[in-house]
Amino acid sequence: MPKFKIEDGADYQPYFKAFVLHNNLSLGDETSSYDYIMWNQKKWREWRELNSIDDRQNMTEANHIDFEKWLFKGY
Repeated sequence: MPKFKIEDGADYQPYFKAFVLHNNLSLGDETSSYDYIMWNQKKWREWRELNSIDDRQNMTEANHIDFEKWLFKGY
């Protein structure tokens, strides 16, 4: 599985930034797209359960905003 390094100044999207924080990754550390995707799916499942949202329900813009806030809670 290809790995890539966390780079300084890269314009990472918020969910990936949360992944870096939750996994205590630092500049120069390596990770993979697979690890990020699996983590992201797990977090969505967790958030849906906490909010009693069925996994077949489409997510709204408000859901995405709430999910992102939840990801960064405590950081």
